[in-house]
Amino acid sequence: GSLDELYRSNDFGSTWTILSNSNHCDYQFWFAHDVAINPSNTNELIMGGVPLYRYNISSTDPTSISGVHADIHDIKFDPSNNNLVYVACDGGMYKSVNGGSSFSMINGGLQAVQFYASFAVSPSNPNIMIGDLQDNGLVRYNGSGWTSVAGGGGGPCAFHPTNNNIVLG
Repeated sequence: GSLDELYRSNDFGSTWTILSNSNHCDYQFWFAHDVAINPSNTNELIMGGVPLYRYNISSTDPTSISGVHADIHDIKFDPSNNNLVYVACDGGMYKSVNGGSSFSMINGGLQAVQFYASFAVSPSNPNIMIGDLQDNGLVRYNGSGWTSVAGGGGGPCAFHPTNNNIVLG
């Protein structure tokens, strides 16, 4: 819960300096956060947890980056072009072409999801399923395709034991 979460060493770890105002994890210190160093300017970082930030070590002033889904899992600068930055998060993949100032979603056709707390199969029809997706709502499978049935973060879900038409989520 500190405003100072990152430390920097300039001597391969012998000594460390706190980076002021480097809070990026918000409330998820154990999950979904990452830091990437700009390979052409090691004073510039992109750090993310629930939100995403640009951070300059010289000014110690984090700048929020909007338009990226929460829960950041990975941030990578392209090693041959520091203007290209990629973010993997609960909302999929995002790309920046301006060094992390802004991002665009690049999920077109990806169709990758994570079933999170629960997944259920109908007790009377194995072709009917329901599951909750990490931060991407509840989905239902009808034997031929998936349909979103509720938004939000998903959660536990179940079919009534004797009636397929009654679903809890």
